[in-house]
Amino acid sequence: MSHYVMLLLLAPFLRGDLQARTSEPLQGLEAVKIVIEKPLPDAGPCNVQREALQLSAWRPLQDGKVRVDRTVPTYVQVNVTVLESGGMCVAFVGVSVRTPAVATVGYRASDPVAIDALLFEEGRLLTGPPSDFGQRVNTSVREYVDRFVTKVKLANQR
Repeated sequence: MSHYVMLLLLAPFLRGDLQARTSEPLQGLEAVKIVIEKPLPDAGPCNVQREALQLSAWRPLQDGKVRVDRTVPTYVQVNVTVLESGGMCVAFVGVSVRTPAVATVGYRASDPVAIDALLFEEGRLLTGPPSDFGQRVNTSVREYVDRFVTKVKLANQR
């Protein structure tokens, strides 16, 4: 029984340590570029527009003082896959942040390979009528990028 009590008492410290380690790759991050994947043709009837997605990703970065720079290797990728059928829209909205890295993988232990390291990823499935669908997609993108910016700020407070 005493082992469980000790573990419960240590849990907050372990969680903090884990959060610190997972934020390490974001320390020193000052700039990213934005990559918007081209929406499918069904995006038009659902009011999903590439320019609006770009703005939805750019605004929280600007507000959070993360510079947008096309020349840096780290990128925010916005991927929206939209399908329209019978007057309803369905979309997967995903935002990820990646950076090039070199890693040793288990099956090639003696030969490091170039990879895109995943620093952040969130996504959700949305459904609804076309009338406000584009706005809901844009709001999701803004929320995800804002969460990423918050993580960058927290990582750089140390």
